Amino acid sequence: MEKIELKRWPTQKVEALNDFYLEVNQEFCLVQIPLPIQEEMALNYLKAIETRKNGNKELLSFAIMLEEEIIGKIELNKGQNHIAELDLVIKEKYTNMGYGKEALKLLEEKVKETNWCRIIEAIVKEDNLRMKKLLVDSGYMEGRSFIADIVVPHRGNYRIEEVEGREYKKTMLKEA
Repeated sequence: MEKIELKRWPTQKVEALNDFYLEVNQEFCLVQIPLPIQEEMALNYLKAIETRKNGNKELLSFAIMLEEEIIGKIELNKGQNHIAELDLVIKEKYTNMGYGKEALKLLEEKVKETNWCRIIEAIVKEDNLRMKKLLVDSGYMEGRSFIADIVVPHRGNYRIEEVEGREYKKTMLKEA
């Protein structure tokens, strides 16, 4: 496996964000982004990355870089009680190669160095077996299960889909 790096999102261009998501299989994502991403939505997201604020939450967001190519993104949205929700997305052609696990390890190191959050929480669809394995192998504890209605893009519109999922958590304490 080639070495990856976590870097600030390298561009503020809507086209780059669209190009990235066109290569992502969103089947296992709880929040599925309709493509192409509407310009206003994309600009709001890019502004959130730049300002590190997502509404009333703090945002820690990185592009996962393999040489000069963005192969994924990993981010944390920190809410109340210093609990941060994890979002990890890898381009389809780079899945099952260990890049997600390495990106998570690098992110956790950054979090521990700065005490950025107390707990990382991941909300995962029940059928996302690769993500569940990655989290368990990385020391995350399996938590409560849930059933939720989510909005998914469908033939140029949206539909409601019921999904089952599970919560995973890991405490981020700086080692002495």
